[in-house]
Amino acid sequence: MNEARWGRDAREEVYSTAASRAEARRQESAAAHAQTEYMAAADVRMAELERRVAEVENRLSSFDELARATSEFGTAVESQLNALAAITERLDHKLSDLRVAQKHEYDLLRERFVVAERAHAATDAALTRRLSETARDRRSEV
Repeated sequence: MNEARWGRDAREEVYSTAASRAEARRQESAAAHAQTEYMAAADVRMAELERRVAEVENRLSSFDELARATSEFGTAVESQLNALAAITERLDHKLSDLRVAQKHEYDLLRERFVVAERAHAATDAALTRRLSETARDRRSEV
């Protein structure tokens, strides 16, 4: 009887151990499956993050190009403004020279006009005297 009990106890122990091992394998398999699902989800998330980082880097490179082009445009505008400033400076000097020349020309014409007016006044006065003398002479002849 003891032997039958020991046999039964041994069988129960074997069954219990086998069941424990099967449960442990099932838990390991479930844990491995959960780990695999977690890693798959992490891989998907990592791929999405990498795509977003690539998109941001692409946009940043576009901003770099925009910044470079804006800088070049600013340099070109500054160069043209400097050229316009130089032209304006030359035109200002030319205008000053023309004003001086115009004033000189005006003064010369004014002087000629005054001289011509004096000559006309002198001629007019001489003609008026002659006419008066001629008129006096004719009256005295009559």
